[in-house]
Amino acid sequence: ELAGLRKDQRPSDAAVLKALRVWGFEKSTSRQNVLPDGLEWVHSDTLGVVTNRTDHNMQISVPCQGHENFMRLLSSWARRRSPDGDLPFTTISLNKNYAGRLHRDSGNEGPSIGL
Repeated sequence: ELAGLRKDQRPSDAAVLKALRVWGFEKSTSRQNVLPDGLEWVHSDTLGVVTNRTDHNMQISVPCQGHENFMRLLSSWARRRSPDGDLPFTTISLNKNYAGRLHRDSGNEGPSIGL
């Protein structure tokens, strides 16, 4: 669907839901600060620009590599929901089937929003 959109169009909810349903979420054990009680892992992927934890250089996250069109789809869909159609960001945290505990990510450079 994304390939057929005009420049001023955004993807539908149905198109994004279809893509999310086939996305291969990783089992993440690294989000200890937001894990619901009793769980050892959650389905969670970080997509976009991240800071490497060893040398602190910026890099494209591993789950994002090779999935540029998926990122374009999510970005375009999210911008459609922004009041002015603009939504600058560097990273998307994609979670499945869990509600993380209320928290503020310590490594964020700017504001966080939930969609």
